[in-house]
Amino acid sequence: LRPGSRHRRGRGPALAAGAAAAAAAVLFLALRGPLSGLRWDLTAAGLHTPEASVVSDLRSRAGKLRAELVLSPRSQLPPSVRAVTDRLREILSGAGVEVEVRRPGEGGGAGVPAFEVERVRQDTSVTAEVHSGMVLRQDGRSTAIPRLDRHTGAHLDFLLAAALKRLDDGRAPVVTVVSDLPRLSPAEAHEDYQKKGLSAPRGVDVYARAKRLLSEYGYDVRHVPVRKPVFPERPGAVVWFQPRRDSTPVLTWLSRHLARGGRAAVAMQHFNIQQRQYRGTGFGTVHWPQPQFQDFDRYLELFGVEQVREVLMDRSRHHLELDTQVNRTAVREYDPQRVALPFLIRALGANHSRSSPVTGRLGDLLFIWGNRFRVDGGALDEAGLRAQVLATTTERAWSYDWSGSWLPPDVLRGSGAYLPGRQSLAVTLEGRFPAVEAVETEGGGTGLRVLPVDDARDGWMLLLGSSEMFKNHRLFSAGFAHDQLLLNAAAMAALGPRMAALQGRAGAPARGFPVQAPGSRAGWRLAVIGGAPLALALAGLWRWRRPRARGRRP
Repeated sequence: LRPGSRHRRGRGPALAAGAAAAAAAVLFLALRGPLSGLRWDLTAAGLHTPEASVVSDLRSRAGKLRAELVLSPRSQLPPSVRAVTDRLREILSGAGVEVEVRRPGEGGGAGVPAFEVERVRQDTSVTAEVHSGMVLRQDGRSTAIPRLDRHTGAHLDFLLAAALKRLDDGRAPVVTVVSDLPRLSPAEAHEDYQKKGLSAPRGVDVYARAKRLLSEYGYDVRHVPVRKPVFPERPGAVVWFQPRRDSTPVLTWLSRHLARGGRAAVAMQHFNIQQRQYRGTGFGTVHWPQPQFQDFDRYLELFGVEQVREVLMDRSRHHLELDTQVNRTAVREYDPQRVALPFLIRALGANHSRSSPVTGRLGDLLFIWGNRFRVDGGALDEAGLRAQVLATTTERAWSYDWSGSWLPPDVLRGSGAYLPGRQSLAVTLEGRFPAVEAVETEGGGTGLRVLPVDDARDGWMLLLGSSEMFKNHRLFSAGFAHDQLLLNAAAMAALGPRMAALQGRAGAPARGFPVQAPGSRAGWRLAVIGGAPLALALAGLWRWRRPRARGRRP
């Protein structure tokens, strides 16, 4: 043994024991001792620290504000729900607000309905109904936060601030949702049903989950059907999904709402691209853009904005499961197939506007069969409107001017030239909007005529180049922020920039990487795959050479 080696060998266990004792002491102090209330928020934006303005508002109401947590027995709640309710109770207690826990059926839980959660029982996933919500009371008024779970737990600051605002105002902010049922194109209805003496079927409400989501965040949601519209006296914020022909009554009503300082968000697209397979083509997959007859361009053209009617594609794509129509016999079959095609446009969070509370912290978006907007700056200035682009494609986007038949395979491969620069997928317009009325044209059609407005004020409108992302089966797509975009837009339209910033404060999902050149991708793959074996080989070489070097020492 070398001199001193025995001393060092005996000191190691003592140091390890001392470190373990110190760690145990710190853990005890953090859990049960004076450090139990200490928290460390290591996120860059302080996502786990309550917003200071919300905490200050709660403290100013201490002694007057009462909070009732309406919870199912703790053993019935999933761990994610228990974590959210514990954090909410901690925020309220830290602000001096008394919190009382009630069980369903004990009274005082109005406005907190049951919702379904998935739990694991005996190694089996089961669905059960639970209650997890809160009722706030002050000065004889009450309001509810109907759902506290993993999803809403990321927005506790907004939920508390919105609930306090409802207590002060005595009512919930109104969001008027305009939507229509899905329809077949005229060609599909004629070929598949009218020739057979049948009536074309009507679809289901594909935006039901979007409306339910808005209700869970404290909005008074009112639905306006397009075919037989009945407009509320106080529409509040307007959200319009997929304007279809003929939507003239809704269009003229919305124009007056905007001209009087109203706010709205309109999601629209020109095509739903369908995958099909036919016996005559050897069951090769073809893609047919089903026209949606978007009917809002007539109004946008009045001030120089156009949603270009073409099939838009981008190198930044994403995979998606699409129902493929297989025509083997007279009866159609639908086979879900996972594809990654350029008309499934992945709008990267890195390309979003950071100055807008709607997209400032937003993650990636999937513009399914999306379309771009073209803005005429001169016409917009002449109309007294200002535009801001919120989301774009990459620099490698191209388009196809479709007029019929299937999409050519060369178009999907991007054999043509790219469009100049990034293309706008989401745009906000702000200023004095024109109010219009419907007039009959010489050819028997319907045109729009601008009306004078006495009480004109600056309005605000968000244009989104896809409505498919907000449908029931797309709203909560994993890895994308479609639901967060809807909530941010509703908060901006109904409550203003401050509340929209609170709503968008939640941590964004992981953002995707920009499209890389083939050489760059190959280099990264080589580094990732070969990096670990190379590091092990270098470590082994170093250990092999170390004894030989010791042997050569004098």
